[in-house]
Amino acid sequence: MSTLVIDMAAPPTKSQLELIDAADARHHLIFPAGTGIATLMAKVVDKKSAAFIQQPSAPALFLSMAYKAHRASKKAESGIKFTDELMGSGLQDGGTFDFFELRMQHVIFSYGALEAYANESIPDPFTWPTTNSRGESVTLNRDETERRVSLDEKLEHILTTVFGKASIKGGPLWNKFKTLKGLRDRLIHLKHFDSRAKPDAEDNSVWADLYASRGTDFTMQAHEIITYFNGAARTWARKFPFEELAKRAESSALRADRNRGKRARRESKK
Repeated sequence: MSTLVIDMAAPPTKSQLELIDAADARHHLIFPAGTGIATLMAKVVDKKSAAFIQQPSAPALFLSMAYKAHRASKKAESGIKFTDELMGSGLQDGGTFDFFELRMQHVIFSYGALEAYANESIPDPFTWPTTNSRGESVTLNRDETERRVSLDEKLEHILTTVFGKASIKGGPLWNKFKTLKGLRDRLIHLKHFDSRAKPDAEDNSVWADLYASRGTDFTMQAHEIITYFNGAARTWARKFPFEELAKRAESSALRADRNRGKRARRESKK
């Protein structure tokens, strides 16, 4: 990519727009530079040296991982083993657990996409008047707002202020967010009931609710919320879902499975 002098006032050429459109959608930011395009860079440092990478978009990465997990969970669903056996003779062979791992990834990463988007959308400088745990009025700066204000409040109040939008609270988008948040919170803050839920318990365990959510793609709901605020301004949001990336990941996983199978057959012949 070109790193020539950037003139933000100059409109992008057709060639530059084509280059931007062809680039990986998970870049944090791509913009015209000279006759080419440029992207933000991030320093990666280890003990011996420092190098740079093209900076990724955190919300895009979360959405991409969550979307891949949802697609994979649909395929893994066929491997779920339902059984009435409560003793060792009915042990799982792994397919059930693969499904739940993928659903956990899907829920947690979908929520992570929303949180990353909300945090990076807060302008700098920024102040937010609120009340602390002692009931005192305080004013938070940008960094304090990121750390100390809940995602609920960011979506309900802060992003509506930043983007001049009506509050989503009480509407369909808010209900979708609260469903996602409820599952995510139960997974991150797993309680005794969910780890030791009895088969005859009246309330659903988190595993029952995860299974019940199998038809819901939370990435689409997270993306819908992002788009409501200013998703159209983000290249990664306009290009989502990242079908080609998901297909590429599935092809790589399939090749890896085939290679493991070949190695296993060779080992069995020795």
